Amino acid sequence: MGHRALLTTQYVDAATPPQRGELWISDTELQGFGLRLWATKSGTGKAFSIRCLDQSGRQVRRSTSYWDFSPFGYWRREHELPSLGFFVDQARAWAGDELDRLKGKPTLRDEEIAQRARSRTMLARVSLQQAEEAVLSRMADKGISLTHRDRLDKLFATHVPQTTKQLRLLEVPQKEIVAVFKSKNLSQANLRVLRPFLGRIFDLPFEFGARGKLSSHHLRGRSFSRVDAQRRRPEPKTSFYNDLFHQLESDQCYWQQALCLRLFLSFHAPLSQLMAARWDQVRDYRYMPRDGSRPPFGRRTWEYSKITWRNQQISNVDNSILLRVLNLGRRDFPGAAFWFPSHRGQFGHIRAIDHSWRKALAHVGSTYASPKVVRDRYQSYRYQHEGWWLERAYDPLKEENVADLSKKSEWPEF
Repeated sequence: MGHRALLTTQYVDAATPPQRGELWISDTELQGFGLRLWATKSGTGKAFSIRCLDQSGRQVRRSTSYWDFSPFGYWRREHELPSLGFFVDQARAWAGDELDRLKGKPTLRDEEIAQRARSRTMLARVSLQQAEEAVLSRMADKGISLTHRDRLDKLFATHVPQTTKQLRLLEVPQKEIVAVFKSKNLSQANLRVLRPFLGRIFDLPFEFGARGKLSSHHLRGRSFSRVDAQRRRPEPKTSFYNDLFHQLESDQCYWQQALCLRLFLSFHAPLSQLMAARWDQVRDYRYMPRDGSRPPFGRRTWEYSKITWRNQQISNVDNSILLRVLNLGRRDFPGAAFWFPSHRGQFGHIRAIDHSWRKALAHVGSTYASPKVVRDRYQSYRYQHEGWWLERAYDPLKEENVADLSKKSEWPEF
């Protein structure tokens, strides 16, 4: 017995096996692909399947298991595995490749491999100069401003020697780029711009399955770190970070940007995600040890990602700053959904932090360094000197935090 329907997530999850025997539901989008449902004495089940004739005219039936889709990689916030219907698009792609293979046709994967092989042959003849022009052309297609593209082109033309520009992209040796970075004519500010641009150029072959001698990863490697060590100032001490934190925490005029930067230095999340953080992303969890060796304990997390291990666990220090952000937000932006709201767009989130960051660096007497660079150096410093791994995670179940829980229950829900 068979039916025809467009297989979607909702349709697959709602489909029920027959009382006995087998039911086949053909997909209207891809011929030969469908959903197989069955009922036997041992139980019922359903799976994605294909049915077709191979090159020799032999009838082929093949099914794929739910576990073939690695469902643990899609672990949800509710600590539940996704349903079978969640993988309908992946199953349709699997079926298309299997059907093409059985019929002797090249699969999408085979066509991609052939295209990459042709691209590798072409890239073997591309020079560093030609690759730079291709990257700039891509940036223009993406809407990057002409001013920024002109600056990149000028830095490349000025600081990269002509002999290096004529080398094959896949064969540029590391010493040539090290010499560029060591040049006394290249300022620290221009180095911060030129390095990622060269990284884009050297990453171009990876998009076509080719591998050169250099990549953006190499430009951040040990050899280039020695170049940075010769150019950068000594590692700041604890007093530098304390002064910087004090300046950020005492900024009353631009408290959204300042406190956002303060949390960014402790978090591992991207700055763009932190600026758009919402109150409904803060979750409290209760954990019960199975062996009974300790009482139940809680953890507070900021769930900004669908991937569980990426989410940010909040420490006691971070939680105190977060509660301050909450109180300031209630005072200046009542009912705002974001941690760091802005008057633009009826309490949308802030979009830039550069003014507050430059102000804080000027207050502590430091030259400019990006927030990410300072965060990486600060977290490395904490690991080596302050034992930051001993910093306790915030436990919302402790008695001293009961008042905080009552405040948390009043946080706006959206």
